[in-house]
Amino acid sequence: MHARTNISGRLAALLTLAAALLAACGGAPSSFAPGSPTATQAPPTAQATAQPTVAPAEPTAVPAQPAAAPTQPAAAPTATPAPVATQLPSSPAPTQAPGPAPIPWGLSEILFLREGNLVAYDTVGRSERRIAEDVLDFAATPDGARIALVREVGRAYDLWLVDRDGAGLRQLTQDGNDRIEATPSWAPDGLSLVYAAADSSDTYTRQWPIWAEWCAVAEVRKFDLPTSTQTTLALGCDPSFSPDGRRIAYAAPPTAPEPGFVEASALTVNSVRLINRQGQNGWDFARARGAEVGAPAAGRLVYAPAWSPDGARVVYHRFIGNQVEVDINISEIGGSFEGKGQPLLDGAGWLLPARFAPDGRTLVVTEHNFGDPRGFGGYDSWSARIIRLEGSHEVALPSGTMTMLGTPVGDAPLSRAQQAAWSPDGSELAVQLPPSWQPGISEQEPLDPTGAERPGDIWRWRPGADPAELLVSGVDFASPIAWLPPVQSIVPAEGYRLALPHGWQPAATEFEERTAVAPDGLRAISAAPFASLAPEELAAQTVAGMFPAFVAPGGKDEAPIAWPDGSVYREFLGTTPDGIPVAGATRIVRAQSGATVVVIYRSTPERWPLERSLAQGLLARSGPTS
Repeated sequence: MHARTNISGRLAALLTLAAALLAACGGAPSSFAPGSPTATQAPPTAQATAQPTVAPAEPTAVPAQPAAAPTQPAAAPTATPAPVATQLPSSPAPTQAPGPAPIPWGLSEILFLREGNLVAYDTVGRSERRIAEDVLDFAATPDGARIALVREVGRAYDLWLVDRDGAGLRQLTQDGNDRIEATPSWAPDGLSLVYAAADSSDTYTRQWPIWAEWCAVAEVRKFDLPTSTQTTLALGCDPSFSPDGRRIAYAAPPTAPEPGFVEASALTVNSVRLINRQGQNGWDFARARGAEVGAPAAGRLVYAPAWSPDGARVVYHRFIGNQVEVDINISEIGGSFEGKGQPLLDGAGWLLPARFAPDGRTLVVTEHNFGDPRGFGGYDSWSARIIRLEGSHEVALPSGTMTMLGTPVGDAPLSRAQQAAWSPDGSELAVQLPPSWQPGISEQEPLDPTGAERPGDIWRWRPGADPAELLVSGVDFASPIAWLPPVQSIVPAEGYRLALPHGWQPAATEFEERTAVAPDGLRAISAAPFASLAPEELAAQTVAGMFPAFVAPGGKDEAPIAWPDGSVYREFLGTTPDGIPVAGATRIVRAQSGATVVVIYRSTPERWPLERSLAQGLLARSGPTS
């Protein structure tokens, strides 16, 4: 095992090589950022988690379809029920899946459901592969490596996990039909996920009052994969992990009956709340206090929180209720540390969670006007709208004209559009439209007078233009959709590995360290063996202390965070000894063998907030192999 001083010297030499590579790529050399020690409680003993390997297997045949400045919360935090951790029984052996299928190298894929099968579609090669069966909903990790599934198997609704290639299918929860799981959301490190679980016989439905009845008996739960530990964090539904993995937004359960309704069940009055990853320090980010209450707590419910990619803002929807035969919704956006949401969009019926483009400047919201006064159903009651977060616009509502933030993209919403997902580069979306849809069809008459919920098509949709390319057909009605980035690469070394995104280039080095540099030369990731440390020593390490040759003292180290696998994650902001500003994060992990590996991701301070989620996934997949 190398001494600590030897590693610093070797990494200094490695930096010289990386700088040469950056110069060759046309980028300025930069280094990792500094930090100062911070005393904290030692994390639990690390447990090395081996990454699944793709076993060679023949692809499963799938019939091809015809295609063409933060502030504190304004209100004092309110009490949150204490989280309850449960050690689950040992998971059953992996269930027989459709069979691993090779992932197209270097290409992105669109995920969707067809007859309950989770299918991946290669947008370049136009090929398909089946990943899993009996799927109701799914959510992929930010890097696309693993996918959480809500499956119905033998009348039991549970949460499952599968690798992107279809290998390693295994059951996570074992509630059977005692509880119904829904809406999984991943931490960016891919080590934990949150979801809702309701004491209900009904599946999760985005429609009032069914949503309210479901959420009223639901809990927000967290599942930590390294320990198979399940924790109940709060009462409510619609949980969403923040891009830094530290906070969770969710909709608290309704607490009051709807005036005039015969049933006395709670259907109105709730809040969107923010808690930390342990379920603590909860506070009301937004409130709804009833149909007769004015701003800022107007409306029956608030629901579906969604984070901006940098974690600085949260978009949620406010269900006002029926006005002139239309169920009115208002989308609002507020700072994630202060709330004070401002109106952004109007909608009818019920709205799906907003989906931000990767740069955080644009988002798309899908509307399901389930009570369309025209009597339309099926696809005719759906639409999607894109809005750019700049400027403002006026909206005429039954209660009067309202000024809202943002500028809608295009002349009108895209009628009959259902789920939509951004491409990894944010230049376009994949959107579901009805079969036989064509640009320019009339919006004044129903496309299907029967309102049938038929399988539809996925089209390419560039903001500001009509969808112009049919990609795939036979997509389940209102299927969830995800557009995954190309699969990451793994660079092996003796006793450890380095994960890097597609397109990043490994830097040649004569030492044991491994480094990869982004094409722009401004970002890099490195992994290296380190002096053996006891578990209680991991949290005491700082960036400047580990890498003194190229991290100047005096910068800012954030408090270390113990991840579920026992490793320690820490963000930093500072300069190189040459005064070049840098920002990023480190992960220190102790293998079962006792060896220690350090991994570091660095970027520019300007880019770091949008790269944090990517960096955490890379750091989590890099580290010891035993």
